[in-house]
Amino acid sequence: MSAAGGSGRPHSPIDPVESPRTQPADNLSDALGRIVGHPSGSLVGALAVAAWKGITKNTAETVELFRDLPPSDLTDTVAPEALADPDSKFVDVGKVRVHYKEYTKQGLSPTEAQRLPTILLLHGFAGSTWSFRKVMADMAEALDGHRVIAFDRPPFGLTSRPLDVQPGAPDNPYTAEGAARLMLALMDTLKIDKAVAMGHSAGAPIVLDAALLAPERITALGLLAPAVFVDKSALSRGGLYAQLRLLYTRALLSTPGVGLNYIRQMYRKRRAEVNKGAMTYADADKVTNEDIEGYLKPMMAHDWDRASLLQFQSFGFEPVGDRIKDLKVPVLILQGDLDKAVPVQAARSLAAVLRDVTETSYVELNNCGHQPMEEFPEVFVEKVTDFLQSLPDKVPAARATPRRDIDLETRVPVLGPDVTSVEAAPTSL
Repeated sequence: MSAAGGSGRPHSPIDPVESPRTQPADNLSDALGRIVGHPSGSLVGALAVAAWKGITKNTAETVELFRDLPPSDLTDTVAPEALADPDSKFVDVGKVRVHYKEYTKQGLSPTEAQRLPTILLLHGFAGSTWSFRKVMADMAEALDGHRVIAFDRPPFGLTSRPLDVQPGAPDNPYTAEGAARLMLALMDTLKIDKAVAMGHSAGAPIVLDAALLAPERITALGLLAPAVFVDKSALSRGGLYAQLRLLYTRALLSTPGVGLNYIRQMYRKRRAEVNKGAMTYADADKVTNEDIEGYLKPMMAHDWDRASLLQFQSFGFEPVGDRIKDLKVPVLILQGDLDKAVPVQAARSLAAVLRDVTETSYVELNNCGHQPMEEFPEVFVEKVTDFLQSLPDKVPAARATPRRDIDLETRVPVLGPDVTSVEAAPTSL
């Protein structure tokens, strides 16, 4: 792969549709209608036009999407290995070169570590192994005799980003099911028979899918600020405007060339926000320059833009529906009460449904946003350790984990037989 981030690859053909920048202003409605495949006089075309008028606050940004067609290749990206940390590891899993990090109790040889029970950690949207940097080593020490592994899923982190994928294929790594299959294949490659799987945000539906695909291999689940929705009600909030916005965005993403420009524009805006410290912490003062650099670094890797487009075209937050009834493993849900990305009520609703299906523990942290493992790492390790020790096959604890003096609530709607205390139990969930 070239240092130009994939230069020399053939570009996708552009549909024979004139872009708004090449047409008079009074024909913009017709152009938008043709982009979504319907004339502006039709219902769908009219909805697309209404969405554009209601959503686009900066006409210059929209016009920019239709320039540079087909988009030029990026020239400032490098191979993921060039961005690796000293503790980074890479392994080939099918067509994907997976980046991961591994921690065990100090003093163990690689052979000894390979025989240990495993905890797998999976990040959310735009995250990476970096998301778990504050807790992995402490988890390995606290959970004596365990191997703690975090890995990057495409198109994030330093894992390779395959571009030759079929949208509907079960092994498409940009879908929840495909990412779950990649995780199971990674377990095969690393000779992991069974594991506790923990997923953060958009990583939560992936570990849930893995548990449903291979229930004999996932012994327990951790759903951290989970973007897992029980039904479509949480996905349809916002009314007609939200539906119009979705239609408009999908139209842009599905238009060759324009979709890639949209991804680049969106990420440039988000990068500028992150550079200013705008992250999903409840307390913005906790965000450091190191935090910012860690999250922005993967955007220097080859094909981050093209693979991100594939992700947006493939991934969907489908409600779990009746599939959840097949879940048999114990579940921990860890949620911040000030989370703006995943509403706390959505996590509580998920816990209420899961408690009728399997043993479920719900922990809610006060004054915590969307990143509990980063905002309160000591408490995170403590609560994960408590959960695993409550299971029938208890995990031995090497030491008591330190507890930070913060305002903490623990809510456990369904208690396992080994859980004997509940702090600030709610009257209802």
